[in-house]
Order: sequence, then structure tokens, then C-alpha cells
Amino acid sequence: MRRVLSIALLGLALFVGTLIIPGGRASAEKSAPVEVTNVPLPVTVGNFPAIQSVAGTVGATQSGVWNVRLDNPTPLVGTDFLVLYPDVPGFSCAESNIIARAGAVIETISVRIDAGSSQKPVFGMCGPSDSGTYGTIWVPLQLQSSATPFDRYVGTVTNVHAPIATSTAHAVPFTLLSPPSGYAAQATVTVIGTTPFSQR
Repeated sequence: MRRVLSIALLGLALFVGTLIIPGGRASAEKSAPVEVTNVPLPVTVGNFPAIQSVAGTVGATQSGVWNVRLDNPTPLVGTDFLVLYPDVPGFSCAESNIIARAGAVIETISVRIDAGSSQKPVFGMCGPSDSGTYGTIWVPLQLQSSATPFDRYVGTVTNVHAPIATSTAHAVPFTLLSPPSGYAAQATVTVIGTTPFSQR
């Protein structure tokens, strides 16, 4: 009896399913293509007229030859080797072999100094003006290594912005001070800057 009832319920469920689903089976409707169109929107800007007319004439007269030249400054890079002899306490604003042309500006000074142990040297670049006056830009030195009888110091200063030669070329001068000892102090110095295009 139970088996007959189960078969009857199954048959009823199939009959109801065929009534609900059109065509007696499940189907998926095909999707229609979608088209998107960009429609420009009107934009109103203040009280500006759509067309603005300009009346009159513009005249330009050339007198002589016009030369226009635009360019970046020329890099200035110079390196020199300076020696402070034994038992000499130092030199102040001595000219080096680095020549700065007129208008040159020094941006970076970097130096490496080998000096006698415990000498603790002091180093700086002197900035000459055309009137002959000087101001010194000191380079902070840091002990890099120590091996008797020499100590090595290094230092770099950046963003100096120091005009080294305003109207005429100058040799870049340096100051190197060190307590006298039986050993020479040797400095390798490099300066980096710019020279105006007209002074190449």
C-alpha cells in the first residue's frame, strides 16, 4: 500500500511540474544585445560669447641681428691633489689646479685626507669675489680609518650654491690646516658645480 502511495505522489509531482514549466522542460531565454551610446551634454560657461572677434594690426620691427640661444648650464667638475708638507701647519686659501670660469657656481665639495695619526686636519674652500675678499666654506670631516702612522678623513658638503668666479675665471682656492708632524698630509678634493652656457 505504501509503495502504491509513493508512486502516486511521484506521478502527481511530475504532472504538476509539466504544468509549471512551459513546453514541459526547463529553458533559458536568449539575452538581447545591449547598446550603450554616449550622448554629449550641453555645457554653459559664464557669459563668454561663442565667437570673439579681434580687430586691428600688430607690428614688430627688427633692429640689427637677433640671436636667441637657450641651453642648460655646463657641468663643472674638477679634482685636484693637495699636499701639506711635514712640519708645515697648513695653508690658507691657496689656489688649486681647478679653474672655474666666469659665472661658475660650486654646488658640492668632497675631500679625502690622509694625515699623520691624531693630526685632525681642517679643510675648506675659499670663495673669492672679484674684489679679492674671501669667505671659507668648511667641510665637516669624519675619521674613516686609522692605521698607524696615518688616519684617513673624509667629508662632503652639498647644496653649497657658492659663486666662485663672478666676472672672471678663478683658480678654486682651498684651506688645509693640520698640526705639524713628521708626515705629510695629502688631500684629494673634488668640486662639482655649473658654468653658464655663454662661458663654455
